[in-house]
Amino acid sequence: TPYFTIDGTPYFTIDGTPYFTIDETGTIKSVNMFFNMRTLAWVNFTVLASFTDSLSLVAAVATVNVNIINLNAFPTQILGTNIVSVDDSFTIGTVIGRVIAQDNDSISRLSYTLSIQYNLIAVDASNGNITVSQKIDYLSITSSLSCTPPPGQKCLTFIVSVKDLTSGERTSMSQILYIVSIQNHPPVFTQPLYNTSILENVTVGYTLTFNPSIIATQVDYGSNPMLSIQASQNISEFLIGPYNGIITVEKRLDYETRSVYSFNITAANALNYTGTATVVIQLLNVNDGTPTFDYPVYNASISEGASNGTIVAMPRATDTDIGTYGQVKYSIIAGNSQNTFRIDSVYGTIYLNGPLNWVNTPTYNITVLASDMGTPPSFSTAFVVVSVLPVNNHAPYLTNNSYYGHVYGPPVINTSVWEAGSTNPLKITVADLDVQATNTILFLGSNSLPFNVNPTTGVVYITTNASYLQGTYSFSVIARDDTNLYSQFATVYILVDAFNKPTFLSQYSASVPELALPGYLLTTVSAANGINSSQVQYTITNIFPTVAGNPFFINHSTGAIHTTRNLPAAAAFLHYDVVVMAVSTIYSSLYDQTTVPVQVMPAILLSANLSENQAPPAFIVSLVQNFAFSPSSYAVIQNSSSFYVNDSTGSLFALVSFNYEAPPTTFNFIVQARNATASRGQNISVTVYIDNVNDEPPVFAQSWFNGSVSELAPVGYRVLSVYASNTYPQQPVVYSILTPEVPFAINNATGDITVGAANVLNYDQPSIKPRFYVLNVSATNGRLATCSVYIRVLDANDNSPTFNLSNFGVYYLSNSLQNGSIAFRVYAYDIDSGLNALITYSIVSSNPPVCGTLFSINVTTGDMVVTSPLPQSLIGQTCSFVVQAQDKGVPPLASQVVVQAIFSNNNLYAPVFTNNSCCGFVLQYSPAGTSVMQLSATDPDPHVIVYTAVGGNLTYFNVTKDGLVQVAQGAVLGPSTWPVFTLLVVATDYGTPSLSSLPYTVTITLIDVDYLRPVFSRGAYNTSVRESTPVGSVLVTTMATNRDIYPNSGVVYWFAKNSEGQTDYGKFSIRNDTGDILLSSELSVKQRQFYRLIVLAGDGRWPPTNATVNIRVLGSNTHAPTFTNLPNMTSLPEDTGDGTFVYQAKGYDPDLGANGRYYFSIVKSDISSTFRIDRDTGRIYVNGSNNFDYESGNIVWVISIMATDEAGTDNQTLTNDPGWPAVPVADPTDKSRSSVEYLTIDITDINDNAPTFVLVNTSAYYTYLLQDTFVPDEGLFVFMVAAIDIDKPGTPYSEVEFTLLSGGDDYFE
Repeated sequence: TPYFTIDGTPYFTIDGTPYFTIDETGTIKSVNMFFNMRTLAWVNFTVLASFTDSLSLVAAVATVNVNIINLNAFPTQILGTNIVSVDDSFTIGTVIGRVIAQDNDSISRLSYTLSIQYNLIAVDASNGNITVSQKIDYLSITSSLSCTPPPGQKCLTFIVSVKDLTSGERTSMSQILYIVSIQNHPPVFTQPLYNTSILENVTVGYTLTFNPSIIATQVDYGSNPMLSIQASQNISEFLIGPYNGIITVEKRLDYETRSVYSFNITAANALNYTGTATVVIQLLNVNDGTPTFDYPVYNASISEGASNGTIVAMPRATDTDIGTYGQVKYSIIAGNSQNTFRIDSVYGTIYLNGPLNWVNTPTYNITVLASDMGTPPSFSTAFVVVSVLPVNNHAPYLTNNSYYGHVYGPPVINTSVWEAGSTNPLKITVADLDVQATNTILFLGSNSLPFNVNPTTGVVYITTNASYLQGTYSFSVIARDDTNLYSQFATVYILVDAFNKPTFLSQYSASVPELALPGYLLTTVSAANGINSSQVQYTITNIFPTVAGNPFFINHSTGAIHTTRNLPAAAAFLHYDVVVMAVSTIYSSLYDQTTVPVQVMPAILLSANLSENQAPPAFIVSLVQNFAFSPSSYAVIQNSSSFYVNDSTGSLFALVSFNYEAPPTTFNFIVQARNATASRGQNISVTVYIDNVNDEPPVFAQSWFNGSVSELAPVGYRVLSVYASNTYPQQPVVYSILTPEVPFAINNATGDITVGAANVLNYDQPSIKPRFYVLNVSATNGRLATCSVYIRVLDANDNSPTFNLSNFGVYYLSNSLQNGSIAFRVYAYDIDSGLNALITYSIVSSNPPVCGTLFSINVTTGDMVVTSPLPQSLIGQTCSFVVQAQDKGVPPLASQVVVQAIFSNNNLYAPVFTNNSCCGFVLQYSPAGTSVMQLSATDPDPHVIVYTAVGGNLTYFNVTKDGLVQVAQGAVLGPSTWPVFTLLVVATDYGTPSLSSLPYTVTITLIDVDYLRPVFSRGAYNTSVRESTPVGSVLVTTMATNRDIYPNSGVVYWFAKNSEGQTDYGKFSIRNDTGDILLSSELSVKQRQFYRLIVLAGDGRWPPTNATVNIRVLGSNTHAPTFTNLPNMTSLPEDTGDGTFVYQAKGYDPDLGANGRYYFSIVKSDISSTFRIDRDTGRIYVNGSNNFDYESGNIVWVISIMATDEAGTDNQTLTNDPGWPAVPVADPTDKSRSSVEYLTIDITDINDNAPTFVLVNTSAYYTYLLQDTFVPDEGLFVFMVAAIDIDKPGTPYSEVEFTLLSGGDDYFE
């Protein structure tokens, strides 16, 4: 009502709201609309009163406040059908789910109850949490009729009622489906024992067959459980399929090592419940062993006269098999000519079975076969070499029927007669086919003859000193062995002739340079005699008592005089007189003597310097000196490989470049200067010093150095040292830091790196000062070297904790805080690191003191925790606390701060998420709307909390305002999506003012459902492999991918049988985890050039996928050519001419292509000039004429023949097959191989030499007869002529017959 009126009723008008109207009576009415206290709690507007309907004159103004009063207007809503899953291992009180309900009234108080009671579960009336209320027994549970469980599971249904207990109570019902998991019984094998048997020689990868098959079942899952099967013990010989129980052979088996395998296998389900069974595998014996001899060759000997039955040898062979397969029998298969030997088939003992003849067969090479009793049998061979020992059953024989000798000069008793035309003693030689016979030579001449024969050695010697002997003498000899068997007779002819005394041909003198090398030639003396100047021997007869040992020696045959050591030029040794004697080698009493004066020429000492690294030839010095003669030539007689002197100018050069850092650096050698006639010489002792030059930079001990330093280190603190070695000491190393503006200094001489400035290191401000420095440090000696130095700055406790308080240290607390709740948090930080930044909190004091009894502080987090109910008397009051934050550095540093807590009834706290809201799980391909998890936040203030997703993977998930996380519409949770998702969620209360939590990270893990099976990257893998590839090499890697998520993403690989029924051919193996295919046995391109393997990949659930692996085997040069007909022997007559065919070498090489093609060559160059070989056919020919002369002694030629293959010459490339990589036919790494064998060629004699008369210094024989000499009827011996034929002795070619051609037919014969 207005305060006054003038002429009637005032007009009323509402200003500022669309929700209300006013009539002329002043009655305020609401517009026809629905109010919701959640969105509109009150309405403020203004009412205007005026005297007219015009507002130009306002009489009064009133403000109206309309409060919206809460009513229980909305029913409680259940959010979806709740499904929970339980395992019978859950304990009482385990939360298995939560009923989510929503009430749109602004004030609601919900209560949850079970409408149907079960003893197994309970529901929390205040929050809807469903918990286990008693121990679950899966077998005692009967599924409800109103639900159909999945196979192998059980389910229960129950009703949960939700009531709103505010005024106008409302009730909602929710049906809950309760599922019990099956994972509670262990797997069971179909039988406790599985037996099978296999041959011991099955290949690696062979699959064992059991009847019945090894199968484990899981009663909880039905007939198709997800089980893993493995051996309980480590059985390395077999591999068990982890999902199918298939057992395959992993390693080579051996019946003789182990014949029975017994082990347990275990099947485990997803909860690791296990069941066991026993597997027994019996190996069946096969004949896989081969008899093996103890030795490849046995050596034996037997007397030529041994009787039959004598044991010759006992070869033994053993077989690793057991039983019949291990029994060995023996036989002789080769080398037993005329059945001379027999062998015991059981024990292998070899006996003599026939007569022996050493002459015909001195050696037998017997081949013995050892075989076992298998079918077919296995066998091996050994060689028995039998040497026949001869017995004495042959007469000796003289090698010649005639022997010829000479005596020069007066005979000397007991001296040897010389062979005619030689200086060798005349010797009667005897031979005997009996190698052990002892032969004696018998002299059959007259005792008056001045000669005899040594019966043992056969040497003919003189028996008298009579000087009258002259002319020709003859006598007969014969040989007898120790069994009194005699040889044929032979005649010995001896010619006695005069001899002259040796005489030196000249006077001799010599000079020798000082320091000349031992062996220096002084001069050569020569003496001759009247018969043969070569029959003289030279000796030095005097000694030099002042010198240790004789400084000279003479060649006894040539007369060359040499030095035995360096000769000094000291005054006492400047001159030597060497006395030389020439003695007749025929008659030692005849000799001549001469003196050879020797002058020692003092050596000249000279030194010179040469800088290192000079390019050769480098001039060093001129050796022209003040010699006592005029040198015409120079020569280095030591270290000739390193130095050279110009033989005419005397300039000395270095022939190599020297390195001072590679000793030696000093060289001593002798240069010899000689005159034109070489009669005078002088030595120069030269010393060359190699001078060091600065050619190498310093070398750091390592390429980088590490160090660390505290951020508080003072100036000059040594951090580390660097060191570089120096090969040029004349220039010391100088160290420097090349990196600019670093807080470090370096000692230029020592390399010590120190802190260079104060307060420049700071670990705590990495954006301003680095925590890690990299220095570039140099070392120079005129040449530069660098290295890297890494220095880490270490944290020091130089910062106290710093408080960072919200609300400036003033906290408004609700008096409704409960014991154990966090009132507020005091937070401090420390910019140090490690223990220096680890902070502990404590309350130092409180005011008033009663406040200290209400709170405690978490020493780690700084949370102020309520420990006692807050008294109403403190509402509006302030509690002050002194809080200390202290780090754990040494020494510790601390800070204190004053915080205040003010108690009131206002909305003081923002919601805080509970820890159990962090994580959730969802199955792959879950449909939209699937509930993932329930978020939970608490607020000490009694306000409703709503939830909002503010970030993360919102394409896949959303969050209801009640905190239920669900799969979003259109989201596809397949294996290609992320395995882990995140959401950022904020909880907001409805207090005044409204407060929100910090964003909370929710992690959702995608649980894989094994929907996919492995898929190979390609259907076929093609690879080429050399036959020389080592066993164990990876040939190709097959790869199958499984897009499922762990643990369903695993892949297992194995071989399957191909169209040939083969898995791995015994040549290959596969790694089950990686798909790598390995070579397990050697390949041979001759045996097989192509393999096809089938590889399976499975994950244990789905049928496996397969891929084909094609392996092509390429040749390698694995064999050297071998000869099939060498070594061997042949013969040639000594007159063989150029181009004559000698022999054809034949070979064999099992390799293919160029690796198997080979050519021939003769190894030795001297042989190749006499013989040549066709490189392709191996035919050997004589190269040239007049190569052979039996009489020269070259009667045996040994040719070394090499066969070399042509590996590496084939440049073709295999590119004909699509899908195969191009590879060369020949292995680029192959090297040619070769072998060498020998051909022995005996040169046979022919009659190519006529007899030669034995004449001494004359062309005719001379003798005389006295006139009227009486000639008896039987004739008178006048003279004997001698002739020699040098063709092979003992053959008709060397036997000489004499015929009188002319001049005396009537008088002589």
